[in-house]
Amino acid sequence: MNYSEEQNSGEFSGIDKFIIQEKSREIFVLDSSVIFKWFYSENESGTEAARILYEKATLKNFYILSPELLIYELLNIFRFRTNISEKLLEDIIREIFNILIFPKLDRKSYIMAYEISRKIKASIYDCIYIAMSEIYKAPLIAADKKLCESAKSLNFNIVFLDDFVSFKSKGN
Repeated sequence: MNYSEEQNSGEFSGIDKFIIQEKSREIFVLDSSVIFKWFYSENESGTEAARILYEKATLKNFYILSPELLIYELLNIFRFRTNISEKLLEDIIREIFNILIFPKLDRKSYIMAYEISRKIKASIYDCIYIAMSEIYKAPLIAADKKLCESAKSLNFNIVFLDDFVSFKSKGN
Protein backbone atom coordinates (compact mmCIF):
# COMPACT_ATOMS: atom_id res chain seq x y z
CA MET A 1 0.00 0.00 0.00
CA ASN A 2 1.47 3.39 -0.96
CA TYR A 3 1.41 6.54 1.18
CA SER A 4 -1.65 8.05 -0.49
CA GLU A 5 -3.63 4.80 -0.27
CA GLU A 6 -2.58 4.38 3.36
CA GLN A 7 -3.80 7.86 4.25
CA ASN A 8 -7.05 7.46 2.27
CA SER A 9 -7.76 3.86 3.24
CA GLY A 10 -10.11 4.62 6.07
CA GLU A 11 -7.66 3.37 8.68
CA PHE A 12 -7.96 6.78 10.32
CA SER A 13 -11.79 6.83 10.21
CA GLY A 14 -11.98 9.87 8.02
CA ILE A 15 -8.89 11.22 6.32
CA ASP A 16 -10.31 14.74 6.31
CA LYS A 17 -10.70 14.79 10.07
CA PHE A 18 -7.25 13.24 10.52
CA ILE A 19 -5.52 15.78 8.30
CA ILE A 20 -7.23 18.79 9.84
CA GLN A 21 -6.49 17.60 13.38
CA GLU A 22 -2.94 16.45 12.65
CA LYS A 23 -0.52 18.65 14.54
CA SER A 24 2.75 16.70 14.50
CA ARG A 25 3.63 17.71 10.94
CA GLU A 26 2.96 20.72 8.80
CA ILE A 27 0.58 20.34 5.89
CA PHE A 28 1.04 21.88 2.45
CA VAL A 29 -0.96 21.72 -0.76
CA LEU A 30 1.20 21.51 -3.89
CA ASP A 31 0.13 22.12 -7.44
CA SER A 32 1.33 20.32 -10.56
CA SER A 33 3.73 23.10 -11.57
CA VAL A 34 5.78 22.38 -8.44
CA ILE A 35 5.65 18.59 -8.68
CA PHE A 36 6.68 18.73 -12.34
CA LYS A 37 9.89 20.54 -11.35
CA TRP A 38 10.76 17.64 -9.04
CA PHE A 39 11.30 15.43 -12.06
CA TYR A 40 12.12 17.78 -14.90
CA SER A 41 14.33 20.85 -14.71
CA GLU A 42 15.30 21.64 -18.30
CA ASN A 43 14.42 25.29 -19.03
CA GLU A 44 12.51 25.49 -15.75
CA SER A 45 12.84 28.23 -13.13
CA GLY A 46 12.45 27.51 -9.42
CA THR A 47 14.13 24.13 -9.60
CA GLU A 48 16.37 24.77 -6.58
CA ALA A 49 13.39 25.54 -4.34
CA ALA A 50 11.56 22.55 -5.84
CA ARG A 51 14.54 20.30 -5.07
CA ILE A 52 14.62 21.44 -1.43
CA LEU A 53 10.89 20.85 -1.14
CA TYR A 54 11.25 17.42 -2.74
CA GLU A 55 13.99 16.41 -0.31
CA LYS A 56 11.86 17.42 2.67
CA ALA A 57 8.84 15.68 1.17
CA THR A 58 10.68 12.38 0.67
CA LEU A 59 11.71 12.49 4.32
CA LYS A 60 8.03 12.97 5.14
CA ASN A 61 8.81 16.06 7.21
CA PHE A 62 5.30 17.26 6.39
CA TYR A 63 2.13 16.08 4.68
CA ILE A 64 1.57 17.08 1.08
CA LEU A 65 -1.96 17.18 -0.24
CA SER A 66 -3.13 17.58 -3.80
CA PRO A 67 -6.35 16.88 -5.65
CA GLU A 68 -6.35 13.92 -8.04
CA LEU A 69 -6.43 16.55 -10.77
CA LEU A 70 -2.67 16.79 -10.24
CA ILE A 71 -2.14 13.40 -11.89
CA TYR A 72 -4.03 14.43 -15.02
CA GLU A 73 -2.17 17.72 -15.21
CA LEU A 74 1.21 16.03 -14.77
CA LEU A 75 0.48 13.45 -17.44
CA ASN A 76 -0.51 16.25 -19.78
CA ILE A 77 2.60 18.31 -19.00
CA PHE A 78 4.89 15.32 -19.48
CA ARG A 79 3.10 14.41 -22.71
CA PHE A 80 3.49 17.80 -24.33
CA ARG A 81 6.69 19.21 -22.79
CA THR A 82 8.96 16.18 -22.52
CA ASN A 83 9.87 12.99 -24.26
CA ILE A 84 10.21 10.67 -21.28
CA SER A 85 9.82 6.92 -21.49
CA GLU A 86 6.78 5.06 -20.20
CA LYS A 87 9.02 3.33 -17.66
CA LEU A 88 10.27 6.64 -16.26
CA LEU A 89 6.74 8.02 -16.20
CA GLU A 90 5.57 4.93 -14.34
CA ASP A 91 8.36 5.42 -11.77
CA ILE A 92 7.44 9.09 -11.35
CA ILE A 93 3.75 8.34 -10.83
CA ARG A 94 4.59 5.60 -8.32
CA GLU A 95 6.81 8.01 -6.39
CA ILE A 96 4.13 10.70 -6.39
CA PHE A 97 1.63 8.26 -4.92
CA ASN A 98 4.18 7.35 -2.25
CA ILE A 99 4.74 10.97 -1.24
CA LEU A 100 1.42 12.78 -1.71
CA ILE A 101 -2.00 12.33 -0.17
CA PHE A 102 -4.97 12.76 -2.51
CA PRO A 103 -8.04 13.55 -0.37
CA LYS A 104 -11.38 13.22 -2.12
CA LEU A 105 -13.11 16.51 -2.80
CA ASP A 106 -16.84 16.88 -2.27
CA ARG A 107 -19.34 18.99 -4.18
CA LYS A 108 -18.88 21.94 -1.79
CA SER A 109 -15.18 21.95 -2.63
CA TYR A 110 -15.93 22.31 -6.33
CA ILE A 111 -18.39 25.13 -5.69
CA MET A 112 -15.75 26.84 -3.54
CA ALA A 113 -13.23 26.48 -6.39
CA TYR A 114 -15.75 28.04 -8.77
CA GLU A 115 -16.34 30.99 -6.44
CA ILE A 116 -12.59 31.51 -5.97
CA SER A 117 -12.12 31.34 -9.74
CA ARG A 118 -14.60 34.13 -10.27
CA LYS A 119 -12.99 36.27 -7.56
CA ILE A 120 -9.37 35.97 -8.72
CA LYS A 121 -10.11 35.43 -12.41
CA ALA A 122 -8.12 32.21 -12.64
CA SER A 123 -8.90 28.78 -14.05
CA ILE A 124 -11.04 26.31 -12.16
CA TYR A 125 -8.08 23.92 -12.31
CA ASP A 126 -5.86 26.34 -10.37
CA CYS A 127 -8.65 27.24 -7.98
CA ILE A 128 -9.29 23.62 -7.02
CA TYR A 129 -5.84 23.71 -5.38
CA ILE A 130 -6.70 26.99 -3.63
CA ALA A 131 -9.99 25.54 -2.40
CA MET A 132 -8.16 22.51 -1.03
CA SER A 133 -5.72 24.85 0.68
CA GLU A 134 -8.64 26.68 2.30
CA ILE A 135 -10.40 23.49 3.36
CA TYR A 136 -7.33 22.00 4.99
CA LYS A 137 -6.00 25.31 6.30
CA ALA A 138 -2.69 24.61 4.61
CA PRO A 139 -0.57 26.88 2.43
CA LEU A 140 -0.66 26.21 -1.29
CA ILE A 141 2.78 26.21 -2.89
CA ALA A 142 2.65 27.10 -6.58
CA ALA A 143 5.14 28.02 -9.29
CA ASP A 144 2.71 30.34 -11.08
CA LYS A 145 3.64 33.87 -10.00
CA LYS A 146 0.52 35.46 -11.53
CA LEU A 147 -1.74 33.01 -9.69
CA CYS A 148 0.12 33.66 -6.42
CA GLU A 149 -0.25 37.41 -6.78
CA SER A 150 -3.96 37.20 -7.63
CA ALA A 151 -4.71 34.82 -4.77
CA LYS A 152 -2.61 36.73 -2.22
CA SER A 153 -4.40 39.95 -3.12
CA LEU A 154 -7.56 38.34 -1.72
CA ASN A 155 -5.76 36.88 1.30
CA PHE A 156 -5.60 33.27 0.18
CA ASN A 157 -2.78 31.29 1.79
CA ILE A 158 -0.51 30.76 -1.19
CA VAL A 159 3.29 30.75 -1.41
CA PHE A 160 5.28 31.24 -4.60
CA LEU A 161 7.70 28.33 -5.02
CA ASP A 162 10.78 30.56 -5.15
CA ASP A 163 9.75 32.04 -1.78
CA PHE A 164 9.20 28.66 -0.13
CA VAL A 165 12.73 28.38 1.26
CA SER A 166 12.22 31.52 3.36
CA PHE A 167 8.59 30.73 4.18
CA LYS A 168 7.79 29.77 7.76
CA SER A 169 4.26 28.48 7.97
CA LYS A 170 4.22 28.08 11.72
CA GLY A 171 4.22 31.47 13.35
CA ASN A 172 4.93 33.44 10.15
